[in-house]
Amino acid sequence: MKKLLLSVAFLSFMATNAQTVIWSDDFNDQDITDWTLVDADGDGLNWAAVQIIDEEEEPVGTPMLRSASWNSVLGPLTPNNWIISPAVDLSNYPAGSTVNLNWFVKASDADWDAEKYSVYVSTSNDPTVMVTSAISMTETTLDGFNELSARTLNIGALAGEAVVYIAFRHYDSSDMFTMEIDDVSVTGTALSTEDFFRNNLTMYPNPVNDVLNIDAKSGVINNITVTEINGRTVKNIDANGLSTSRVNTGDLTSGVYFVTVQTAEGKGTSKFIKN
Repeated sequence: MKKLLLSVAFLSFMATNAQTVIWSDDFNDQDITDWTLVDADGDGLNWAAVQIIDEEEEPVGTPMLRSASWNSVLGPLTPNNWIISPAVDLSNYPAGSTVNLNWFVKASDADWDAEKYSVYVSTSNDPTVMVTSAISMTETTLDGFNELSARTLNIGALAGEAVVYIAFRHYDSSDMFTMEIDDVSVTGTALSTEDFFRNNLTMYPNPVNDVLNIDAKSGVINNITVTEINGRTVKNIDANGLSTSRVNTGDLTSGVYFVTVQTAEGKGTSKFIKN
């Protein structure tokens, strides 16, 4: 029988303890109204969230996304099907943070599995812009991937962005069968404030007598807070959006202090010693 639907071993993605799930969709509710569908080939068919069933009409795994390159009524299809996620907020993950896109993918029929798809990640949800994104991945064939298989794409270049979109595109395939996507998630490990300071700011001299200089390696400084080691705030300075700031430390008693610097890209903390 052509286009035999095989059983699928269901797998679920488990994030490591070090990572936080920022956003996810497992499609179990079969509701994709918050996603954007683009039928670029104009055949009226597109991605859908479906519950796969076997030949005995028993459910196989859980619902997942499906796009077809063959239809039992229409025959061969030439899909150019897009599904674009709702906006994902990465603003709590400053530049330098680890952020990954994770998903599972398969082609259903081992005899008809030469499906091609691409993944694009962008700050725009316009397909004509998304295809030019440097953050993308293409699998030219799913030959041999007939059970859900894990994929990961590093999207850390977009860390800090408040609006990020993910698109799956099924295209350049015909007369195969179907491909499926499941358990899409974005996970991240935020850069520590100490690492952010080290990567983005310079502070000198340390130890300091009268004036502490803080320079942004790029961008500008918005605010500076100085606290004692017990947590009490002793200075709160509006840095006026300049790339360099001078903090008067002459009125501070000798000891260890923490300085926290807020920039448009994130917040960094470091320690200094007042002589």
